[in-house]
Amino acid sequence: MEIMVGQNYKITSDALNIILNKKYLKKDKQGNVTTEGVSNKSVITPLLMELLTLS
Repeated sequence: MEIMVGQNYKITSDALNIILNKKYLKKDKQGNVTTEGVSNKSVITPLLMELLTLS
């Protein structure tokens, strides 16, 4: 499953985890966009989701 949240975030999942990815734009010294990628993966396990919903 893949869900885009706005322009900078993407939520993906596999059988055991939910993963939040943040898009970044790499710029050169002049400020021109050179590459675009995805970083800052945050993995949310089902146990963590259960703990978050209990609080």
